[in-house]
Amino acid sequence: MADDALHTQKSKFLFTGLIAIVVISLARYFSILQGVELKIFDIFLRLRPGEAIDERITIVEITDDDIASIGTYPIPDNLIADALVSIQRYEPRAIGLDILRDFPVMPPSEILTSTQADSYLTLTETIQNYNNIFVIDKILPPTISPPPNIPPEQVGFSDVILDSDGSLRRSLLGNPDINGGYRLSLTVLLAAAYLENEGIPLGNGNRDPVAIQFGDVELSSAHSNSRGYVTENIGPNPAVLINFRSGLTPFRKVSLQDLLAGNVSSEWFENRIVLIGITAKSVKDFVNSAATLASNPGLVSGVEI
Repeated sequence: MADDALHTQKSKFLFTGLIAIVVISLARYFSILQGVELKIFDIFLRLRPGEAIDERITIVEITDDDIASIGTYPIPDNLIADALVSIQRYEPRAIGLDILRDFPVMPPSEILTSTQADSYLTLTETIQNYNNIFVIDKILPPTISPPPNIPPEQVGFSDVILDSDGSLRRSLLGNPDINGGYRLSLTVLLAAAYLENEGIPLGNGNRDPVAIQFGDVELSSAHSNSRGYVTENIGPNPAVLINFRSGLTPFRKVSLQDLLAGNVSSEWFENRIVLIGITAKSVKDFVNSAATLASNPGLVSGVEI
């Protein structure tokens, strides 16, 4: 009798366990648990100890004070060209211009008198003269073109894929464009330019041919049915979970005014990746990310992302 009771109890435990497995599996399959899993993922990233400033990267930020000092927005082409030339003097490994510029932007004094976009031509020629300058476009609808006549290898897309809750957790590394060509993101182009100097080449994955690989490190893609994602499908294109840098000050920042005035140290730029982007709150180039420590997680600038 005791053996029968023990056998019956084991059967109940086994049956209960199987039911639990089936319920959890179905909940994951139908994405019932996805929102909870992603929120927990964000919490764990925020709980990590703070990291020191990443000395490999410097951000030239365009702030509200910069815009007020210049007196106009968007920032005129000639000032962006001056910024690029100023940075080049410090011999960076790569410069990423995280500002869409598909049309000329002239200073107010030139709008009524200039018949040609001379400052726009200066900007595009400056980019063409340095193969370590990379610019952005937008390849997902609605598309936005890069500056004209820039070599394709110097153009990376800036498109991001938000999760259903409006937060950014993945970085889209490559994607076809509307013309059928295959494009890489600005993120990948900058990383490749920096790591090439370290003898770490960019290539395709070994286990996953679609994945991006640097040297021996394959960046495993996060698609549907992986890492908590069920319905967040972006197709076969490579995308990775972003390892957001922890800490309130992940990168060194200098303002556009300080750069142009020479109030910077060469050590902040030499042999580094330098990004130029907008952090002005009035422009609202921000991304939601609950994975980062900030006074307002919704105010993480696109250039920092």
